[in-house]
Amino acid sequence: MRGSGRVIPIIIDDHGPIALPTLLRRIQWVDFRFDFDTAFASLLKGISHLQGSSPITATEAKSKGYVFISYAAEDATFVTELKRHLKGRGYSYWDFQESIRNYQVDYTLELEGVIVNAEATLSVISPDWKKSPTALQELHFSKEVKKPVFLLRLKDPGPTFALAGMTFIDFTGQGKHGFTRLDSEMKRFGL
Repeated sequence: MRGSGRVIPIIIDDHGPIALPTLLRRIQWVDFRFDFDTAFASLLKGISHLQGSSPITATEAKSKGYVFISYAAEDATFVTELKRHLKGRGYSYWDFQESIRNYQVDYTLELEGVIVNAEATLSVISPDWKKSPTALQELHFSKEVKKPVFLLRLKDPGPTFALAGMTFIDFTGQGKHGFTRLDSEMKRFGL
């Protein structure tokens, strides 16, 4: 046996230690075929010297959850790139075109539930966004239920009262810079 690892064979089948390879029969093994408690105590005794002075802290698995993407259909090409970026970073997303939909309820009620359960809203801002029948409502509702809203400025929408004074992440120039900024802003919000 190579390396610094330790091997303690555990016997659980009817063949017993005779079924072990010769090399493994020569080292300590534990027979669990009959009395589990005795075998378990023997196993603990065999590994007790491996115990450190402090317990190993378990790392908490954290799901990044999903984000809601609000956009006008005319900006779908950029949104495809955005989805690819989010997937690459371990995020999931809800998008009305490809996510599982609930056709048994009104669309606005469906959106309410989706936004309430999202970690954040990403609003893709463009002149077409201003014309969208739902994008502005999605933005206001996200703010109302206290979800972080990230404005992704794809194209200059022109003067927009609803966005006055709000900050945005600029995607009008180099896209990679916008994605880098989006990553850092989402991390800043603990997402």
